[in-house]
Amino acid sequence: MSKQSKNKLMLPAKVKDALGYVGRNIKLARVNRAFTQQHLADLIGVDRNTIRRIENGDPGVSFGLIAHTLWALQLDQDLQILAKPENDKLGLSLSRANMKRRVRTGKLDDEYDF
Repeated sequence: MSKQSKNKLMLPAKVKDALGYVGRNIKLARVNRAFTQQHLADLIGVDRNTIRRIENGDPGVSFGLIAHTLWALQLDQDLQILAKPENDKLGLSLSRANMKRRVRTGKLDDEYDF
């Protein structure tokens, strides 16, 4: 079994569901714009089957292709929302937990201290 096949099998169900959700949203955006799969594929320079894979939530499609597809559908502003530090509740709480409680400063060597 190839490394890619193993990676696909190891994906958590939540991640697979999220990819399917994104794919369905991309398909809906394409249909709302009256684009065929072939037209969208031509816009981003890929095969029609790649669009089908994106819309089906295939985890083997690169993030770059998904981003390019969102750009072609004028939905690329949504990429800015991904992994925003202010939305990272776990990261923020871990950062706070690791902060020093008290900051001590050493004595300053002040040559003008009388």
